[in-house]
Amino acid sequence: PLVVGLSSKKESGEKFRILDYGGGVGSTYLELEMSMESIEHIEYDIYDSLISCEGGKKYLPGRKNLKFISDISSLNQEYDLMHLGSVIQYIEDLKIEINQLFKALKQSKPRHILVTDAYVGSKKTYVTRCDYYGYKHPFKIRSWQDLLDDFSVFGYKLKSKQSFINKVGNKHEFYDMSNMQEDLRIENTWHLFFELEN
Repeated sequence: PLVVGLSSKKESGEKFRILDYGGGVGSTYLELEMSMESIEHIEYDIYDSLISCEGGKKYLPGRKNLKFISDISSLNQEYDLMHLGSVIQYIEDLKIEINQLFKALKQSKPRHILVTDAYVGSKKTYVTRCDYYGYKHPFKIRSWQDLLDDFSVFGYKLKSKQSFINKVGNKHEFYDMSNMQEDLRIENTWHLFFELEN
């Protein structure tokens, strides 16, 4: 609904351009494609690793409005919306990462940023270790203040937020964090919508 609403504000014939940072093989694009009557007015670029991009090209072939980009210097497009879907927990320094990304863009900043499945809400920011199908890697959970500061540096203000609990198996449930001290626990993730203020 958010993309439909934003894209409807474009002039007739204008494309609505989305950059999906860390978009993998294109599952979010596919969800968007299946939810809209027509996607011809959308241009969708996915920026991810070479392996993910190669997989996406095989998984979603023949779509003229979809590009997979693994080289940051190829992001010379102007975007209306940047999407960070279930990815910020893997980024050590969000300010540095976003700054590098904006430097690569033709237009320095998109008007809107949508962050989905954001691990935020602990009383302080910390890094733990996640076991993802046997692969162990750093996993960062942020306080609200730290996350909002990371985006406000670039002129973005939080406009809306919605709590989210992913479906695991046949039911919606969040991870058991009872082994963590209380001030480090969160009860859900968040969908966050930011808008450029200046």
